[in-house]
Amino acid sequence: MNLAIVLTKMEEKTLFKFLPHLIIVWKRSDAKINEYKRKHEELDEEKLTIVKKLRSEEAKYLQLHDSIIYELDKIEIAQMEANQAFEKKFLSFIEGNANLLFVHF
Repeated sequence: MNLAIVLTKMEEKTLFKFLPHLIIVWKRSDAKINEYKRKHEELDEEKLTIVKKLRSEEAKYLQLHDSIIYELDKIEIAQMEANQAFEKKFLSFIEGNANLLFVHF
């Protein structure tokens, strides 16, 4: 049954008898609500701090990732250039020594 209905059905004497108790319960409830609101605000602040820290860590990770990719690209390019230089020298060697490589009959 709804509290408002119960209170309206009570006699005036009985209502005044329970009124101090109801006020105490109301104040306790209000205090609990305020406590929960304060805790909720603290948790929101903590959550915001964690999110900021995670975003900062993510930015550091992405920067590190990009620098690793950049270094790997530089290594790959250097390897390709070294391979091309080797191929040129090898072809030059073959062309320069072609007469030694083929046996004339």
